Amino acid sequence: MTLATPTTLTTLAAEIDTLMADVVAYDGTAISGLTYSVGRRTVPEHASPPRVVWVLASGAPQAAQKHSFPGGRRSLLTRLLTLQAVCWGADVDATLDLSSAVLAAAQRRWGGRITFAGETWDTEPAVTDLGELVTLSFALQAAVLDRAPSRVTLTSAVPDSSAAVQGDGTLHVGETS
Repeated sequence: MTLATPTTLTTLAAEIDTLMADVVAYDGTAISGLTYSVGRRTVPEHASPPRVVWVLASGAPQAAQKHSFPGGRRSLLTRLLTLQAVCWGADVDATLDLSSAVLAAAQRRWGGRITFAGETWDTEPAVTDLGELVTLSFALQAAVLDRAPSRVTLTSAVPDSSAAVQGDGTLHVGETS
């Protein structure tokens, strides 16, 4: 999925990769053993805490966003998606630390672009046998643009100065004055 902001186009996976690189303990050190993944299929994977799994949960339509996007594209409508970060820690304190680190990184990365919408602690005994689980929910606005992004890669360029007239006041390739 391509996410559009007024200045750039990116993917959800790239946004999460960047955010998770910034998920650190309060003292700035890396959280030992932290793993993460994106997608619902990875939720039941056998792993161990600390772990974060990012999933899209639901969505609702909204009006088009009223600003321009890269390449002159415009928003036709907006999808208000619920993005969830399922945080799994070894115990309550570890889960609180992990979820706080995710929230802090999200705030640093997204600021007001993506809103924290709440959290849910899982109380199902079978789920909490191997640790505690909290699901953080974010409200993500994804613009649906009027045309697909176009990408051009310039591989080489050859200037053509065959029609140039020396001394005409226009500096062409190869002229020095």
